[in-house]
Amino acid sequence: MTLIHINPNISIKQNSETWSLVIKPQISVWQRRLLFIWIICWSVCGIWVMAQYRTIQNQNEKIFIILYLAFWFYFEWSMVRVYIWKRFGKEKLWIKQGQLFYHQAKQKSSKIQSWPLESVGLVEAVSFNPNGFNEIISQSFWMKGHPRVQLTCPGTLLRFGFQLDVKTTQAVIKHFNAAQKARLKTPQNL
Repeated sequence: MTLIHINPNISIKQNSETWSLVIKPQISVWQRRLLFIWIICWSVCGIWVMAQYRTIQNQNEKIFIILYLAFWFYFEWSMVRVYIWKRFGKEKLWIKQGQLFYHQAKQKSSKIQSWPLESVGLVEAVSFNPNGFNEIISQSFWMKGHPRVQLTCPGTLLRFGFQLDVKTTQAVIKHFNAAQKARLKTPQNL
């Protein structure tokens, strides 16, 4: 079995039967802790505002608090999802027995997608404007970010590799294309 590390968060394992790519979110310990502290503080603020709802008599103020709590809950849920992704999430892509499998693992019960390898198109980098406001924000540690690699599969366009830089994206593409070509030429897939 061969093990290749593209960077500390991306590894490739391959042997005669299986090729496997695992991508973990890139976040430092201090960033993850800061994100957790932000969630705690945001939760306390929301709970405090909820507690104030009972003491308010003015109907307009009650409506304001309800609207405020709707936005609060949206951002609370978004940050909790990002924290869970950054803490426990990973993307798995593997080729085995002529099939391509993809799994975005945040929990054990999440769905695994699969396609016949011969029907999968070429992998390529997702084009983006690195100086665009949306791209700059999506690369922040408090965001899940945008995928950087795309692959044409039957019925869908599979995008993966969240928040990868250009160099890492090109390395992932190179390794996947080599594995795809090698697996399509093996006798088990003919």
